[in-house]
Amino acid sequence: MKIKLITLFVLLSMLSGYSQNFNSIQFDTIKRETLTKELFLKNVVAKDKDIFEIENVNYTALEVFKKYKQTRYAVQNEITNDQNKIIGQLYAIERYTESDTLFKFENLKFNRFEIYSDNENKTIAFKLYGGVQKFNELFKFIKKYNIQDENSDVKTFALQDYYNLKLKDKTIFLKVTNNMEAEPSPAPSSNSEPIATETSNKVDDKYSPPIEVTVIFNNVGIELEEYLKENNYLR
Repeated sequence: MKIKLITLFVLLSMLSGYSQNFNSIQFDTIKRETLTKELFLKNVVAKDKDIFEIENVNYTALEVFKKYKQTRYAVQNEITNDQNKIIGQLYAIERYTESDTLFKFENLKFNRFEIYSDNENKTIAFKLYGGVQKFNELFKFIKKYNIQDENSDVKTFALQDYYNLKLKDKTIFLKVTNNMEAEPSPAPSSNSEPIATETSNKVDDKYSPPIEVTVIFNNVGIELEEYLKENNYLR
């Protein structure tokens, strides 16, 4: 899902230089009852050191986000249904670098995420993006959940394009994107690790193609389930 960027630079002029200082998040500890907004504000927005000037008054990134629902790094969008009724919220990182791997789901590492809540601020789903992934770790993750691969060997293992892994309280969708230039994979920074560049799912000995991992909790409600289906998160 591509997020529309609402430009604030007409209203805001930033005084600080480019920097990122997010808290690491272990996403497999997030539950259906996790308070989405508080998690995002604490680990992303509150760690942003940017200072904004609005009408000659300086504001922190946290103050600006609460008022405008966006900073240079983060954005909050409303989730609406066909009748334009608000049914939830989407929080996401807008700016990031390829070499950042602060966000984790079990043993996998990611540099960007989107997290979704219902109108009661409870988490319904999240989506993680990663362009720098060790193939051995990806193999270990898939083998853990995919019965078909439980007897496979890493040397002969071939990635599928898509995995649908159903757990007791949630479903995990793992997608191998392959395209290094497509959203959400950013241009690599100068200090990023090397990654595989093949256009097929054949990988080198060390790194996998870019992946997306979407986790959807059970019992999210009919309206939010329809939203996730329309945006191809459910199959």
